[in-house]
Amino acid sequence: MRYVPFWTLKLQRHSRMASSRLSAKQLGLSDAAGAALLSTLVDEGYIDNEKLTPTTLGMALAQAEDRERLPLDRARVLLDEFLDAVKTVNARPGARIFIERVHVFGSFLVQADTVGDIDLLLEAPLPDDCGPEDMDEHDAVMEEINISDYLVVPDLFKCEHRQGAGLSR
Repeated sequence: MRYVPFWTLKLQRHSRMASSRLSAKQLGLSDAAGAALLSTLVDEGYIDNEKLTPTTLGMALAQAEDRERLPLDRARVLLDEFLDAVKTVNARPGARIFIERVHVFGSFLVQADTVGDIDLLLEAPLPDDCGPEDMDEHDAVMEEINISDYLVVPDLFKCEHRQGAGLSR
């Protein structure tokens, strides 16, 4: 596979439609270089040839972050700091939102020398009588425990709740 910078797809994702001129202009390339880049993205399966939009593979690459891997010892310290932040938010007087469990999964569990991130899944059920103030508290909790970009915490629960899914404790 030829090297395709992931930030190219970030530009394509924001523009929704790819074109060699758009790529060339945004990336400071000549029209010929933009056409060659678009051709490579299509050939390698990152851009749909018909729609000129990112494919699933292209969207995955666009979400990638270019950062150094974290040594496992540093990842352990970061996880401990995260768990301390969870204890702090759970100890707030009058709180209605609590993080009941933290699940660690992904590459951290393999115990390799380095990890790209620490994948976490949180169990933080909303009260049965959940109201807008609870969603505000949930947002504040998520912000307070967000201590590092290396911690990946999908917030699927909040999204489902806000879309009106019938969630309960």
